[in-house]
Amino acid sequence: MNSELLDLLLPRYCKGCGRRLTSKEKCLCLHCVVKLPRTGLWREPEENVLARSFWGRTGGAHINKVAAYLSYGKTTTVGRIVHAFKYKNDKKLARDMGRLMAQELSAEGFFEDIDCLVPVPLTFWRRFRRGYNQAEWLARGVGEITGLPVCSGILRRKRFDGSQTMLSSRERQENVAGAFAMNQEKAENLKGKHILIIDDVITTGATTRECASQLAKVPDVKISILALATVQTAELRTKL
Repeated sequence: MNSELLDLLLPRYCKGCGRRLTSKEKCLCLHCVVKLPRTGLWREPEENVLARSFWGRTGGAHINKVAAYLSYGKTTTVGRIVHAFKYKNDKKLARDMGRLMAQELSAEGFFEDIDCLVPVPLTFWRRFRRGYNQAEWLARGVGEITGLPVCSGILRRKRFDGSQTMLSSRERQENVAGAFAMNQEKAENLKGKHILIIDDVITTGATTRECASQLAKVPDVKISILALATVQTAELRTKL
């Protein structure tokens, strides 16, 4: 059955605006793809406003580059997309957004020196209830475009102390302190590698900083961070 007939019988709708998708469109309509609030942070990944927020705050781990593809707002198109793949069982949407992100960043050389992708993990029970880890599916999408391997078992989240939505930056950092552990056996394969941590949304960066601190224990490792989106700060808004 060709895609045009399939879309006629089983119409698909844009995850951003709800418009009916054509056979050539994936998770978003062309209008939403064009209008996505891109940050442009990947063009200066070592010195942008988001990268600076990690300087000197990762337990001694040096972060090479940091970027987020989109600017996040809860009631925006990006907010609806993130909500759908986190809470509405739409893991394929996460993968498609990973692919979209990778296609654009690959064109500007962001992944050229990266060796592998490490998604931010969920606790066992949180993953069990959701059925998947959205960061892992984002990483899969990135991997499909870049050819980079996804190393899912490197980090393990030992605990989850509740949502961080209403917590301050300091409280978020305290909430995730010691929350992650590294699989030493699997980490052996990362010696001398350049690891790219993949996350869905960076707010204060507390979670990704804690992951980076664990991965920094691997000898001669290089660490970078990429998120689908980041919450707008006043400084970031002036850069868009």
